Formats: sequence, structure tokens, C-alpha cells
Amino acid sequence: MDPHRPLVRTSRRTVSGPLRLGIAGFGRLARDYYVPALRTIPDARVVAVADPLSESRAAASERLSSPEVYSDSAAMLERSRLDAVLVASPPSTHLPIWRDAARRGLAVFLEKPVVLSSQISEIERVNPLPRLMLDFNRRFWPTYQRVGGLLRSGALGNPVEVDFRLHTDILSWSTVTRHRLAPEEGGILHDLGGHAIDLAIDLFRNEPETVTAESGSRR
Repeated sequence: MDPHRPLVRTSRRTVSGPLRLGIAGFGRLARDYYVPALRTIPDARVVAVADPLSESRAAASERLSSPEVYSDSAAMLERSRLDAVLVASPPSTHLPIWRDAARRGLAVFLEKPVVLSSQISEIERVNPLPRLMLDFNRRFWPTYQRVGGLLRSGALGNPVEVDFRLHTDILSWSTVTRHRLAPEEGGILHDLGGHAIDLAIDLFRNEPETVTAESGSRR
């Protein structure tokens, strides 16, 4: 699948009225980032939320206008009338929610990582891919858009080697996504490392031939 070619649906669902959106996972990421952003989109309405934590369900009821609230995403997808699903739950849950939504023909906006390493072989079983968008939002940041424009215009010549480094404040990161400190959720490298890979692919419009990695620690 070419990550730079727009994904085109072979069939088109007609949506009358506002886009009816369900959110799977209502932690700080959804509360502090997605909900404020969605409020700026007049044609989108969050009509349902699923989260196993009672405090998160209470937050959804408090912050949204009469949402349908569920303790699990399967029930939300089964009972709510939705056009699309935003998946902001822990990484280990991404694949089953995406698979269930795709089976119902819903569009899916999926937080990264797409899946954990142990689930990679299952991706091809999920169909259809064209109704999926991943949250690799950094490729749309003005700075990276500018660099991409310079590369494609030839202003930077013909790069033959690139050293791409991604720095982050782990304390700030963990306050937003504490569950990802758990080993089964992949950790910070799995969560944010995909940005570096995605940006390299997007900027240079090419797929990697080999991937290597090393790690270390400093005090």
C-alpha cells in the first residue's frame, strides 16, 4: 500500500446531516485534545463514547452533549448509529476495535501505533483499509510541510543520507498516556517512534529497505 497515494473508496457512504462519531477511549488524549478540536468542526458530532473506566465515562457525560456511554467499544459499535470511530484507547486494543469497525463499514481514525508487534500478521485480515486514517499528524505541521516542499523542489539537492532524531520529554509524555508505561502497551518508543519513521517516509517519498535500531541510557 502506497502511503502517499490517497486512499479511494470503491463504494461511498452518503452521510446526511452531521458526521456521527463514536470515540473509543476517553482518557486525557480524548478529553484535552480531540474533543476541543472536534468542537471546531461544525459538521461533526460526538454521539457515543466507550471506556471501561467509570471516571472516564463520567467525564464523557459531563463534557459532551448527551452522549451514549458504554463500558466497552463492542457494545458502542453494536448499538450506536455511527458514521465513523475515533480510536484513542490503549495500543493493545487498537486492532480489535479497528477490525470490528471495519467489519461494519465504518470509517476509522486510529491513534498510533496501529498494532503491537505481536499483532502485525493480523493486519491483512482487516478489510477494507481505504476507510482508515492514522494519526501521523506531524506530517501536516507547517515546518515539515516546508521541508517537504524544499525537498521536492530540488532546493536541497539530492540527499543521500539523513540523520533523523526525535526528542521528547518523557515526563510530559507520561502524564498524557500513562497506560503506555506498561510493557504490554509498547512504551514511548512504540508510541512516538512511529512519527520519526512516518516523517522520513513522507518527506522522501520512499519506503525503507532495511531498519535497524539501538538503545542506550544516560543518567
